[in-house]
Amino acid sequence: MSKKTDLISARIAPTIENMGFEVVDVEIKKEGPNTVLYVYIHKEGGVFIADCEKVSSEIDPIIEEMDPIEEAYYLCVSSPGADRPLKTEKDFARAMQTEVEANLYRAVDGKKHIVGILNAYDLTLGTVTLLSEDGPVTLNVKDISRIRPYIRF
Repeated sequence: MSKKTDLISARIAPTIENMGFEVVDVEIKKEGPNTVLYVYIHKEGGVFIADCEKVSSEIDPIIEEMDPIEEAYYLCVSSPGADRPLKTEKDFARAMQTEVEANLYRAVDGKKHIVGILNAYDLTLGTVTLLSEDGPVTLNVKDISRIRPYIRF
């Protein structure tokens, strides 16, 4: 997150948490000529369209008062999606003992893509351990370009 998105997240988190949701991420993206402020929320049991509408109407006045984005923008409140990369401590906790895929900046044991069960993580130490088909693999977080739930088709 950028400083701007960190500020937005800090201001809206209490309201969203009081509504029974968790702020998972905040992003500002350019999409063609438009600027979009994305607020991703999570709730056990899933996030529904009505939830997104309710959260949007509650946080819109807070964001408007902050006026954090110079140009006109669209506010989009959404579920993070099933394949969203793991970024926070809570993301990793939710993904424990589930299958994930890690893409690496540089190869480990000749591989730049590893699929395995998330067995351990320590974001303070900067390590993630996966149980792959070749056995346990401990990765440095700084070497991971993206780690997310693995979805089999």
